[in-house]
Amino acid sequence: AAGESSRRLAAAETFAVTVAIEEAAVVTFQFSVDAGRSLDFSVSHTLHKKGEDGKATTMALLPRSTFSEHQGEVLCPGRGVCTLQWHNPAGWIFSSPADLKYSVQAIPGSPRMSPIEPTVPAAPVEDAVIIQTARAR
Repeated sequence: AAGESSRRLAAAETFAVTVAIEEAAVVTFQFSVDAGRSLDFSVSHTLHKKGEDGKATTMALLPRSTFSEHQGEVLCPGRGVCTLQWHNPAGWIFSSPADLKYSVQAIPGSPRMSPIEPTVPAAPVEDAVIIQTARAR
C-alpha cells in the first residue's frame, strides 16, 4: 500500500510513531500484523498548552486494546503531539517477534471538523442563518 512502513517488534518491545500537530487535525491509521499475531495498540494526544498545574495534558484518544489488524481515525483537538503506540506482549509460554505493517497520515483542519471548507469564501454565520430563514418562509 502507498506510504506503508514496516517494523519488526521483538517480544516485549514497544514501538511508537509520533505526529506533530500544529492545529486541530484528523490522524488516520491502518495496520496489520503477520498471521496469527496481535499487538496492543493505543493512541494518545499531548496538548502543547499546559494545564493549571503546569504539566502538559495527555488524553487517551484510543485506549489500549489488542488487534491483529485495525484501521480508523482520531481527532487531535489542537497543537501538540499525537502518539500511536504498538506493544508486542511477552508471555510466560509464548513470546515471539511480530512483523507490523502500518501507515499513518495527518489531515490538518479536516473539512469533517468544520462545516465550511477553508478554500471556499463563506458568508459570516449570522448572514447564513438569515438567508436560510428567509428562504424557509
